[in-house]
Amino acid sequence: MPLGATLGRAVALTNAGTNLTTANLAVHVGPPRWHFGVVAAMSLAGGLLGAGVAPPLRRIVREEYLLVGSLGLATVGGLFGAALIGLPGQAVLALCIGVAAAAGKQAFDAVVQRDAPDANRGRSFARFESRFQVAWVLGAFLPVVLTIPTRAGGGVVMLLCGAAGVLLAVAVRAVDRGQAPPQVPAAGAAARRFWQQRVAAVGDEEGDGEPGAPDESGPPVDDDAGPSGEAVDDTEEMPPPGWAEGRLFD
Repeated sequence: MPLGATLGRAVALTNAGTNLTTANLAVHVGPPRWHFGVVAAMSLAGGLLGAGVAPPLRRIVREEYLLVGSLGLATVGGLFGAALIGLPGQAVLALCIGVAAAAGKQAFDAVVQRDAPDANRGRSFARFESRFQVAWVLGAFLPVVLTIPTRAGGGVVMLLCGAAGVLLAVAVRAVDRGQAPPQVPAAGAAARRFWQQRVAAVGDEEGDGEPGAPDESGPPVDDDAGPSGEAVDDTEEMPPPGWAEGRLFD
């Protein structure tokens, strides 16, 4: 709570003859509390709407395109959240995210049921569901520890969902053409590749040596030189040509 607001409220309560308590000095800072209720209601309505429209849409378009559309809707919601100030932008963002999350979840579950092998279907569901839950927890944890403006949050949603939608659309088009979809390297693989390149570069620099450094290796040494430094003629000890092919007596 700002110090100026607290002092002003304390002076006003003193002049009015009211006892100064913590509850009396508390000043609400930020939007009204009913704004949060509106955002929560819009998110709930979006989830119900997405769950209702997903089955009919699946009969019209493939599940992959329904996933792309869900990411596109989330991108539009992030755009409204970043462009509009206050409650309207956040309400539209909550509604779009609710619809996209519910519809996209049904489409993704349908893709796993259709394409995953029977032996690995349960493991696939468990793996992806755990990732979804971790993503939700991290997404809810960051605003708790970091003060993120609402419009900046909408911009982050727009960028992430837009990039994911573009990558998914490119992958779906590649599969439709019979090509392998492009893959984004994982963070661990990219870090290992960078570290290997860095180690190789450092090794090359150490092997080349510093420019301009004196050559302390000494004069070149002749491998054919004898103990006295004179060259030794060992041509007589070499076998004649053709011995390996058995043509010595041709």
